[in-house]
Amino acid sequence: DDARLADADEAGVGFKHDINEKLSFGIILDQPYDTDITYNGSPATTLLGGTMAQASSYGLTALARYKFNDRISVYGGPRVVKADGQVTLSGLAFAAAGLNGYNVRLASDSGLGFVVGAAYEIPEIAFRTALTYHSPIDLSFSTFETFPGAPGALATGKTPAEVPQSVSLDFQTGIAENTLLMGRIR
Repeated sequence: DDARLADADEAGVGFKHDINEKLSFGIILDQPYDTDITYNGSPATTLLGGTMAQASSYGLTALARYKFNDRISVYGGPRVVKADGQVTLSGLAFAAAGLNGYNVRLASDSGLGFVVGAAYEIPEIAFRTALTYHSPIDLSFSTFETFPGAPGALATGKTPAEVPQSVSLDFQTGIAENTLLMGRIR
């Protein structure tokens, strides 16, 4: 079976405003997790034809930053994540179990967490490294399942999930005039 994995649409936008020399705030809107996988082919003739998984999430983070001096700063604030998804099992691999055509949809839910971090900078060479912790966020999705041969979707309760905690290490440095080298490990 051929699988199609859609490009992760990791998009983000941010706004930062300096209140004074030491204090600033920012707002970030991003997509922390995203997937879109579909197996091509006919469910009647291929193992996984029509099987798919889709999940999307959106995060909104409000940060405050305090600069101790021109090189060291700390930041933190609340983070809200909204997510949803669905999975369809399809193809000969699921036929024997009677699950060819099963679908589960996880309705949108939101949860609250936080972000904290610290940064070290050398402004003269555009060097900056930052270590950021994102807390886990608990979600509870209203769940709707469709079973093969059943007349429609059934509300089957709640499905708990967790947006996992993560630690990011961001790095940038100037390597030539008007040129930056940047990297991130998450």
